[in-house]
This record gives sequence, structure tokens and C-alpha cells, in this order.
Amino acid sequence: MGAVTDIVNFDDWRRMRMWVLAIAIAIAGSASLAALGLIDLSKSIYTGAKVAWLSCLVGGFLFGFG
Repeated sequence: MGAVTDIVNFDDWRRMRMWVLAIAIAIAGSASLAALGLIDLSKSIYTGAKVAWLSCLVGGFLFGFG
């Protein structure tokens, strides 16, 4: 949020560039490790086909309520 605020209020992109760089390095690193066979990304909770519907509904309700 601070990075977005910096862009809107001060036209300062430094923090956003740091976030984008960190995300790019994480994606490139995990893709490289998966390509080398050192990790199996299909076992990650973030890429699984299982969706926790109750958690999504409760979280959406709480976010909307707040």
C-alpha cells in the first residue's frame, strides 16, 4: 500500500520498483529451481486445485464487513 501511495501522492516509483523486482526474482528463481528439478511446484499450496471455500467466504465476509 505504501508503494501505491507513494506513486499517487508523490509520483515516486522507487518502492514500487523494489516490489516488482522482488516479485520478478521470486518468479525467476522458482521457475529455475523447478526447471532444474530441485523443487516440485505442483506440491505447493498456492498451485493446488483444492480451494478452501469456507475460508474464502469467511474472509470475503470479514473483508467486506470491515
